[in-house]
Amino acid sequence: ANGLPEGVLQLGSTLESFQVCEKDGIVTLTVRNRTSQETPHIQPRCLIGANGIHSPMRQALFGTDAVTKLYHGKNMYRAILPCSSLKNPPPRGVNVGYQGDEQGKLFSFRETASGILTVTAMACCDKESTNDAMEPQEKKLEMMRVFEEFPAPVQEVLSQLHPQSLHVQPIQDIGVLEGTWYKGPVIVIGEA
Repeated sequence: ANGLPEGVLQLGSTLESFQVCEKDGIVTLTVRNRTSQETPHIQPRCLIGANGIHSPMRQALFGTDAVTKLYHGKNMYRAILPCSSLKNPPPRGVNVGYQGDEQGKLFSFRETASGILTVTAMACCDKESTNDAMEPQEKKLEMMRVFEEFPAPVQEVLSQLHPQSLHVQPIQDIGVLEGTWYKGPVIVIGEA
């Protein structure tokens, strides 16, 4: 972001909608400031979308058929908890990681903010698990079952996880756009 002219990069804002005028190609955006909730209209010379697999820009430009999600046979588990909930939390700046006997089965934790431990884990699964389809306690029980053979430090982390802090999501990719990744002054790059 350093070196960009002021106002070019809109951090802390959510794209609500955009339109491209067929006549002159001018883009009009409606953005919502997540702090003030203001929704100004902006008219940039171009719009660059780099907002990942769930991109509303890609859907708006190319339709929902352009967003085919491909499941990779693995689920991702993420959570946070206070470092103080562990007897021996890892020192600041140290990532503790364990790899299971099964290929692609990993569990790691580290302090990512002062006093906050972040957990990231993944494992192969026959079915896609999603946050929306599971109750919080059900997610925790699944994670405990999936990583039950991991060593004591992992079991301690699992036992201390608050079910509401746990996020489960399938690892997915999206198909590559065929042809063009832009329409007029609007381009998708990070999710294309």
